[in-house]
Amino acid sequence: MRAYRRILSLPGAWQFSAAGLLARSGGAMMGIGLVLMVSALYGSYGLAGALAASNAVAWALGTATLSNMVDRYGQRRVMYPAVIVSASALALLVVFAMLGLPAWTLFPPAIISGATGGAPGALVRARWNHATSDPGMLHTAYSLESTLDEVTFVVGPVLATALSTGVHPAAGLIAPIVSSLLGAHLLYSQRATEPPVLPRSYDSSDRPPLTQRLVLLAPGVGAVVAVNLLIGCVFGSIDVSVVAAATEWGVRATSGVVLAVFSVASGLAGI
Repeated sequence: MRAYRRILSLPGAWQFSAAGLLARSGGAMMGIGLVLMVSALYGSYGLAGALAASNAVAWALGTATLSNMVDRYGQRRVMYPAVIVSASALALLVVFAMLGLPAWTLFPPAIISGATGGAPGALVRARWNHATSDPGMLHTAYSLESTLDEVTFVVGPVLATALSTGVHPAAGLIAPIVSSLLGAHLLYSQRATEPPVLPRSYDSSDRPPLTQRLVLLAPGVGAVVAVNLLIGCVFGSIDVSVVAAATEWGVRATSGVVLAVFSVASGLAGI
C-alpha cells in the first residue's frame, strides 16, 4: 500500500484519478442498463443485444477518432463537448424507449452516444504518464487504474440492476448520464494535470508513408486487436445472457450481482 500512497501524493493525482473513476463508471452500467430497459419495455432480448452491440461498435470506432483529436487539440477541448453530445443522445434514447417509439428509432441515439463517449480511463492513464516518468511509479499507477476499472464493474451492474428493477426500467441508464457528465466536468476542468498537446514532428510535405502511419501494421498490434475483439464478444454476450437467464429463473433483480462477481477476481488481481 505504500506504493499506492506514494503515487497518490503526486500533485493533483488523487483528484484526477477520483474524477476519472466517476467519469468511466457509467460505462459499467451502460450494457446491462440498456439490456434491462429494452427487454422490459419492448420484451425483446434480440433488440436489446443489437442495440448494445451497435453502441459498443460505435464506441470502438468513435474512440479511435476522438483519441487522435485529443492528441492534437487536448483533452478538455475535445472531450468536454463530446461527453455532452453522448449524454444527450443517451437521454434521447431513454425518452424514445419510454414513449414506445418504433425499435429502429433507438439505434441512431445509441450509435451517437457510443461514438462520442470516449475512453476516460485511457485519458486518466495519459495524465499519469504526464505526472511521472518513473517506470516503477507508472507501473503502480496503471495497476491502481486497472483495479479501479474493476471496481466500476463490481458496483456498476449492481447499481444499474437495482435502479432498473426497483425504480424504473430506464433508471439504469439515467445513472450513467449523470455520472458521465459530473465525472467529465470534474476531470476535464483539472487543467494543471492535463497532458500538453504534442507538436507535430513533420509537416504535410514530408509525412511518412501510409504503411508507417497505420498502427494496425505495427508488429504485434494486429494480434492484440484480434484477442481483444474476442474478449469484447465475451463481455458483450455476458450482459444479455445473464439478464435473460436470471429473468427466466425468476431472479431478475440478482443479475447485477452475478455480473459483479465476474469482476471481483479481476479487481483482486489488479491489486
